Amino acid sequence: MVHQLVEGERVAAVCAALEPYPWQRFTSEMLARRVLGAVDRHGVLDLVAGIPGAHPGALEQVEPVDRDDERVEVLVEFLASHRWRAITLGALCRQLLGVLDAWWLRRRWSEVELGWLGDGDR
Repeated sequence: MVHQLVEGERVAAVCAALEPYPWQRFTSEMLARRVLGAVDRHGVLDLVAGIPGAHPGALEQVEPVDRDDERVEVLVEFLASHRWRAITLGALCRQLLGVLDAWWLRRRWSEVELGWLGDGDR
């Protein structure tokens, strides 16, 4: 239940960051960069909110992440194979966050496996 609430907040934060824009007209790359900027901003605000006495403020205009952020390519590849302009913003944000989460888990697992291989050298 708690995970669903947190995930819902994250989806809502990303949607809120994109709503003011004609997101359907964005290139796949710009959409990915803005989604990732919103994800990062939400993460920072969430972290600051957990500090006693801190007041993180509101989610203002979100800056897109840099083009060379490795996560951009992950989302662009997904968008290239889907008709993302034909679905609602909420559905799109949920899908993109799911793709991002799956990529992160695969990346972390690869790091664990590489660690195991490195342990065999001892």
